[in-house]
Amino acid sequence: MTPDERTYVHSPELLHELTTFMNGFISEDQKLEVLRTVTCQYAITPNRQFVLGALENHPEIFVALGAGHGFKFAPVIGRVMAELAIDGKTTEDLSKFGIPSSPLPRQSRI
Repeated sequence: MTPDERTYVHSPELLHELTTFMNGFISEDQKLEVLRTVTCQYAITPNRQFVLGALENHPEIFVALGAGHGFKFAPVIGRVMAELAIDGKTTEDLSKFGIPSSPLPRQSRI
């Protein structure tokens, strides 16, 4: 999804799924009212892994993508990226978190 494609319209199906779950989870006796909905974009890599490392053609530029859950790992990702930027290496094994050689798909499978 690009910024131009974003509609800010919530999914009626997902809202129904969520309200059904919450009504059963919070209160089976009374129907809860939806006060408002807010949509947001959620960035995620195809394999749900981090992307950490230097750009192939520009080794002085480092990339750190969180795969949708990076905020929980910010301290270690920050340390690793600082080590790469300052020392040019890190003691952490980043073999699973390399920059993909092929372009990422435009749309998520979700």
